[in-house]
Amino acid sequence: MEIDMKLMVVHKLNIAKERPILSEDCVDLSKVENIEIALNFFKNHIEKVSNLSNTKRCQFMDIENNVVRKEISGIVDLIEDDLRKQFIEVSKNLTTRLAHFMRTTASKSDGSLIFIYYTFHNKNNIGILKMDPNDGIEIQEDLSIVVRKDMLPSPKEKLHKSAFIEVQNNYKENSFHLFVLDRQQNIKEPAQFFMDSFLNVKELTNDKIMTLKIQSEVYDLSNELIPPEKAPFFQAAWKRKLNECDTFNIDEDLPPLIRSFLSEEKKDVDLSQSIESIKRNLQRSIPGAVYSFKPDKEKIKPTLYQSIGNKIEVKIDPSANKEDYEISVEDGKFILTIVQGLEMKLRK
Repeated sequence: MEIDMKLMVVHKLNIAKERPILSEDCVDLSKVENIEIALNFFKNHIEKVSNLSNTKRCQFMDIENNVVRKEISGIVDLIEDDLRKQFIEVSKNLTTRLAHFMRTTASKSDGSLIFIYYTFHNKNNIGILKMDPNDGIEIQEDLSIVVRKDMLPSPKEKLHKSAFIEVQNNYKENSFHLFVLDRQQNIKEPAQFFMDSFLNVKELTNDKIMTLKIQSEVYDLSNELIPPEKAPFFQAAWKRKLNECDTFNIDEDLPPLIRSFLSEEKKDVDLSQSIESIKRNLQRSIPGAVYSFKPDKEKIKPTLYQSIGNKIEVKIDPSANKEDYEISVEDGKFILTIVQGLEMKLRK
């Protein structure tokens, strides 16, 4: 089903000055020359951003008091002139909000903020696209050239900040509310200020997120429970389990793994509090965190052994067959044995 664009408003952030340059009306699409080219330009950007791997499925945080959510809720069920007027006000308020946050950061990447009210799959959405200005060169019919200032980026160029908000009557906790793209343009730009400060949203859970997050949680837990000399071997074993299983269940799969690396006197220790601690941490950082998930194999980190000062490093992929290598520590010596058939080679 094609994107059906209803309304469009364009504002300039005008970061170098005190206030943004705000439009008082929607773009009159009926008066745009070559309208189909113009509409396809924006549709292509919406489709491209929606399919980028950096684009995240998110929910509003602090739903009741979330500023952006409240602005969007103000246009639900409005039609025609009322919708148009309120859409313009929402776009002005949010442009002012984003410009304010940008002025408080080291980033000064100016640009236009384009708001599009559109329908896709029978659902109303509001697209917010931050487009940084470019200068372009146009070749005239007489082969002379003309410089075009402040041109919008072509669909071939990747945007850095965009949000596509589904207009809903009731935004529920741990449910999909919007797609967000928040990429850093340069090293001076604060990480995810568009997501965190301007929109105040968090990414919803998925298998990739759960795979990444649980690894850091289990690493911290293993440092508390497992003897230091056994910790690296536990990490290798549990990541191998993560790599080999179709579904990992925190309650069922993690305690036996931990217990197998505990000292004899602690084999029967109650691990319920430790497992609950992991769950609480997951819930705090991931909306709708689940405790049984399908591990994303590409996101399982290798087991890493490093010397003091990180001058010597041994990295073992979680998919490595445990029969192909052996690691032991004897009299303070780290010993790595590799089966002959693997034909170890020197890398550049």
